[in-house]
Amino acid sequence: MPSSTKPVFVILPGAAQTSSHYAQLQHFLLSQGYGVLSALLPTVGTSSLVTMQSSSGLVCFFRSIPASAAAKGLGKSDRPADGKATSVMGQIFIAAMLRKGEVGKDLTATFGGTIAASYPCRFLSAVNHRLTAFKSPCPVASWNEQAHKRRRIYIRTFNDQAVPYAVQNKIIGGTEQEWLIGDMKTDHSPQLAASDGLSNVVIELIRRFEVM
Repeated sequence: MPSSTKPVFVILPGAAQTSSHYAQLQHFLLSQGYGVLSALLPTVGTSSLVTMQSSSGLVCFFRSIPASAAAKGLGKSDRPADGKATSVMGQIFIAAMLRKGEVGKDLTATFGGTIAASYPCRFLSAVNHRLTAFKSPCPVASWNEQAHKRRRIYIRTFNDQAVPYAVQNKIIGGTEQEWLIGDMKTDHSPQLAASDGLSNVVIELIRRFEVM
């Protein structure tokens, strides 16, 4: 039974995944007394471009660019000013491509239009047949806002064949922000390969939020 005193994890899967890929991770988090919600990316199952207005408006954090955009203005230091007691406690990214986002540009454009040359074809083909997630507008993220300072977590995956470990480090460095770092000796999907280990790493890191 989830505890009313612990934060709730809101999981938004990566572009090539669905909520079912996080079922075992959800189980381990629930067993530790954490509430868990998950949402399906609106780009799944469609070849049409998707905007923020296409989604359900859930406040999410965990893996993808839309999650960070949905959390904009909802940080722990933002909400009291609006008379609200709840907030987005922090943001966690697993081997993610961290982009600030730009109005009018898609994810590929924020990489200068060269993303296909930067990542293995087997990864790009797995996203979906039209790369909808990469071609839809890239919303402005919130992970770089002051409200999320020291409340940003990046989980690196050491044996990643989709977003290689070295690329992950470049992505982190390119943000020019301070991150709490967790490491998993898995491929791109530690929630499948080592869900119990991932839950332990995440829980240990978010405990640092509770003293901030």
